[in-house]
Amino acid sequence: MKLFHGKGGLIAHLGTADALEVEKMIDDGDGYAKIVYEAMCLNVAKDIAKLAATVCGKVDRIILTGGISYSKFVSEYITEHVDFICPVEVMPGEYEMEALAAGCLRVLRGEEKLQDFGEIAAAAKDRIRIYPGVEPYTAPER
Repeated sequence: MKLFHGKGGLIAHLGTADALEVEKMIDDGDGYAKIVYEAMCLNVAKDIAKLAATVCGKVDRIILTGGISYSKFVSEYITEHVDFICPVEVMPGEYEMEALAAGCLRVLRGEEKLQDFGEIAAAAKDRIRIYPGVEPYTAPER
């Protein structure tokens, strides 16, 4: 189970998940590290392309973000493989905590209503129903 939760991917192959360390390995001539890193980037690019199909190719922009997007190697590799879909923008950094804090402030200031995710989940059932009379996450009785 550790291979699926935190010990797979780069750690399993290279002993580290630190992009800077992996890129140093590559710069030092480690061909295996380069293949593993490129495979990771290619999988990201394939996932982006798969998502483009769900909107019939009507994609305005692909935005690469998160800490790893600071990597020129990663950003250029992925961009090279997906920029035929639409323009790619790189916005390095992780701002999840800032976004959560800003959302809390909007609620505390009365600028936004606190969301009830129980209500949202209940309302979503009708949106995700794929066949009349069949409840989501179930199969029709035969």
